[in-house]
Amino acid sequence: MGGMRRSGTVLAVLAAVAATVAGAAVGATTRQADDDAPRAISVFPAAGTPTASPRSEISLRGAAPDRLEGVTVTGSRTGRHTGRLAAHSDGRGASFVSARRFARGETVTVDTGDRTVRFRIAANRQGMPPSPPSPRVSFAKQTRRYHSRPDLRPPRITIHKPAEEGVAPGLLFLGPKQRNQEGGLIVDDAGEPVWVNPTPPGRRVNDFRVQEWRGKPMLTWWQGRTTLGFGEGRGVIANSSYEVIKRVSAGNGYRADMHEFRITPENTALMLVYQFTRRDLRRWGGGRRQQVVDSIVQEIDIPTGRVLFEWHSLGQVGLGESVEAVPQSVNKEHDYFHVNSVDKDADGNYLVSARHTSAVYKISGRTGQVIWRLGGKKSDFRLGKGASFHKQHDARFQDDGTIRILDNSDEAHRHRTRSIVLRLDEKAKTASLVREVGHGKLFASTQANSQPLPNGNLLIEWGSQGRVTEHDAAGRAILDVELPDGYDSYRGYRFPWTGTPKGRPSVAGTAKAVYASWNGATEVATWELLAGPSADALAPVREVPRAGFETRIPGGEGRFVAVRAKAADGTVLGASAAERRG
Repeated sequence: MGGMRRSGTVLAVLAAVAATVAGAAVGATTRQADDDAPRAISVFPAAGTPTASPRSEISLRGAAPDRLEGVTVTGSRTGRHTGRLAAHSDGRGASFVSARRFARGETVTVDTGDRTVRFRIAANRQGMPPSPPSPRVSFAKQTRRYHSRPDLRPPRITIHKPAEEGVAPGLLFLGPKQRNQEGGLIVDDAGEPVWVNPTPPGRRVNDFRVQEWRGKPMLTWWQGRTTLGFGEGRGVIANSSYEVIKRVSAGNGYRADMHEFRITPENTALMLVYQFTRRDLRRWGGGRRQQVVDSIVQEIDIPTGRVLFEWHSLGQVGLGESVEAVPQSVNKEHDYFHVNSVDKDADGNYLVSARHTSAVYKISGRTGQVIWRLGGKKSDFRLGKGASFHKQHDARFQDDGTIRILDNSDEAHRHRTRSIVLRLDEKAKTASLVREVGHGKLFASTQANSQPLPNGNLLIEWGSQGRVTEHDAAGRAILDVELPDGYDSYRGYRFPWTGTPKGRPSVAGTAKAVYASWNGATEVATWELLAGPSADALAPVREVPRAGFETRIPGGEGRFVAVRAKAADGTVLGASAAERRG
């Protein structure tokens, strides 16, 4: 099995495949499987893709793995490819893993027995441009400092409007960005940190939230390095004890971009990739071989890491659809599409948002072809009053068949950012505005998202403004908080969350007080102080209610101190080590 790790179920499937193939190479021509009516096999990278990776595996979807032994794969330069089938965990397909890479610039032909698909391998590739140097700025006055956790420096949250009655239950999930200490941040409605998760220097967190994986709520986020609106990294899944249990990478030799890490009900991950290639842009005022960014959408089978679906903007969306001017410098890349979200509906089709075409696309999950365009230069829908949008983010299918979009807009189109809900009539080809929610004339030039909450409220994170508001069903803001100047957060969310960290509480003692904290613990109601003349001779002194991330317990008893974290019913949740007073 090439050293790959698989579950027992997948191993059994692969064993069945091996028995059927009887040692023959996957590239060999074989008969039509069984006497059943032929079933259409979907192939990815999709037909017509001009920029596939030389490391591409061929995803074959729509049939059990033992029905795929007749597939042949041929490169126009490298000839017939032999390889093996790696089953997908849902039993509805497999990936052809070639024994060797494809050649740059060649055309690959995949024959499934009932259809032939051709795509082209990218002729050239450049990696993400290096980050420009940025001066380190002191944010000392805008960050919190703690006696018990001096290593943590979360931003101070300003409360413009305290939470009113009717806010949804749960905590706020943010990914504050600046060049000193970055990472995921959970805060309560008062802006008090609950969990601070700083990343290593040079790494950033995006799309930090709670998602369900294998039936359990998990913390998920993207983590990696970024530059000029691009990213290269991986998705991360952590449990309620804040232990990382899975890291999810993009497939086919790519690195995942920062804009999306979404887990589907089928336990797959929707991820994005920005890939740099070269095109002749002289028609649009650019250079003959200028860099162009190809936006790629992938769906990843989390248990196996295999690509189930792969779509490229190049080959499907023309360069002329962009609302971005081609950079005058031929040394500057043209990010003509700029994918920033992807969603999937119950029929298996995808909703893709492209900021730099000001359009949203519905993509066939079976063929990878564009079903329709909403907005932009080639919209298939006539947009009704108030339904137009510009440079949008966070396009989502909703359960009632509508589509929700975060319309960033700009001063030339509409003088404020808003969350909108559109209803599409696919027969009449019209799009009508159902609802819009804004916040005065607040304008988020970049980033931002909206999140419907279970009680009917709507949470909006205002991207470049570093601000989060919760709105009731009437659109009235009932919570309004803001990060300090110099910070922003790509997206923000609200979720119920129970955290039980594995580590011990932290304690620090001074001559007149003791400070207690437990990063990530959500169930602490009170802190009990223990003090004594030595570390092994401590006795309870007093108990105080928890007061924010770090609780100050007054008193100067004992040379050594420790604390116990207690739940509301008095259960001891954890105890610190004994520390000598400072």
